[in-house]
Amino acid sequence: MSKTTLPAVKSAREGAKLGMQIIADRKSSLQKEVETPESTNGQFSYNEDPDNTQVKKYDLKKITNVKFMLQILGWIILQEENYQKAARLLGLDKIAPFNWQGYTVAAWTEDIKKRIKIVSFEQELKSLEEGAKILSKYLSDDDRMAEDVRKLQELGILPAFDIKEE
Repeated sequence: MSKTTLPAVKSAREGAKLGMQIIADRKSSLQKEVETPESTNGQFSYNEDPDNTQVKKYDLKKITNVKFMLQILGWIILQEENYQKAARLLGLDKIAPFNWQGYTVAAWTEDIKKRIKIVSFEQELKSLEEGAKILSKYLSDDDRMAEDVRKLQELGILPAFDIKEE
């Protein structure tokens, strides 16, 4: 997360309240970023050795290692390049576009990008929640109650309404 310079505040309590709002806004923004639908079924499988019948299968939704996701996408791109090179060598101009397990390289790329965002989101969300926990002890009872009401509104338990500052 980038460093943000906060506007001047009158007190540490006001700063804590502002910090909580910034954290809530960032969490909401992150949530929207990762809510797009997948382009593939998320099930990647391949067989390294054609003589071996054992197929390696991976569920993108369970992978948290970014380097491994890059390797998967690199492997798919390499397969596409080899497919196109073989078609050129054979003089085949009109061939079906390359896909892996029924999905294009662009679809796999989008899903892997999204998964990397989700992994990053989960790490940043954890940091934001730790920050909110630290700041919450400096809020007044009314501020904590307003924060709880906001959380209940986000969950859809309470309708949206403004809380007027006094």
